[in-house]
Amino acid sequence: MKKTLIWIMAVLFAISLSLAGISCKQEAAETTAAAETTAAAETEAAETEAAETEAAETEAAEETGLPEKTVTGKDWADVKVGYVMPYLEGWFFYWDVGFKVPMEYNNIYSETVLTYWDAEAELQGVRDFITKGFDAISLQTANPDVAQTAAQICNEADVPLFIDNTDVADGPGKEIADVEMDWVEVGRQFGNLLKDNANGAKVVHMQAAAGFPVVTKQIDGLDEVLAANPGAYEIVQTEYNPEYSTEVTFNSLSAIIQSGLEFNAVVCGYQESTEASIEALKANDVSLDDVYIISGNGGPLDVENFKDGDLDAAVSQPVGFHAMLVATTIIQYLSTGTVPELQLTPIVPVTRENWEETLIPWDVDESWIPVAEKFVETGVLEY
Repeated sequence: MKKTLIWIMAVLFAISLSLAGISCKQEAAETTAAAETTAAAETEAAETEAAETEAAETEAAEETGLPEKTVTGKDWADVKVGYVMPYLEGWFFYWDVGFKVPMEYNNIYSETVLTYWDAEAELQGVRDFITKGFDAISLQTANPDVAQTAAQICNEADVPLFIDNTDVADGPGKEIADVEMDWVEVGRQFGNLLKDNANGAKVVHMQAAAGFPVVTKQIDGLDEVLAANPGAYEIVQTEYNPEYSTEVTFNSLSAIIQSGLEFNAVVCGYQESTEASIEALKANDVSLDDVYIISGNGGPLDVENFKDGDLDAAVSQPVGFHAMLVATTIIQYLSTGTVPELQLTPIVPVTRENWEETLIPWDVDESWIPVAEKFVETGVLEY
């Protein structure tokens, strides 16, 4: 009897062990299956995320018109563009706005360094951008020697340099492109406006810094028209104002008026000079009807003077559009590796009668991007 019970208990124990083994195997199989399912799901999710990211990047590139990567194979999200400029007032406020429009539209990071026309600060700004790994640099300087040194620094670092509105002195340094207003043409248009509307005028010329390439080129244009049209006008005095100070211009023209020097036309190189000249004429009881006034900017101050009937003509220098051309030139170079070495921003002469239809505004938005892109590619301005 005892043997029988012992045998039964042994059989039951064996069965329980067998059942436990089956349960463990089943649990292990279920765990393995769950793990495999989770891994497969995670892999699928990762593949889906990667595909969505790639599609988003492709869609973004298609929307902006950029190639998938830069010409060097860099992702656009990692591109950084630096620009060195004097300050953010007046002309340069609108330059900053115009430069940022295509950069932000294309989701490209940009950063500025302000130098207040200090030569060493300009060069240090270039060095700092190189140290921080920037992919391209735009430089505004009044000094061609600074531009040459900056070009050498960038060449050594293999960082493309773009020069804005100045010349590069002779030397081994080489910029990628010089983007500037057609300053000689600005001077020619001054001359043509005088010739056609105030022939024989005696002219006081109110300018910025003597020797600044922007200024010397305008004078070259004036001289060119006069050489082709002897007697069309006479420059009786030229005043320089390197600080672009309205007070200096006001005092200078007031002193000329009070000296008794005869003149019946004033040509001003920039809108602040024009504003101060108009105020000086009024303050010294000179009728604006007796003086033909030309401004060299076509900026917001000029617009107000046109509206008031105080300004006769201007040479529209669209600084916002110009800065957009600088940015577009940089983007095109990063996209293709090639751009024109010299890009001259178009200027447009306007008069009191037609300025509302022909003047290019300083403040630009995304609607001007196709105009800038076409101009960089073809040299044709359509707006």
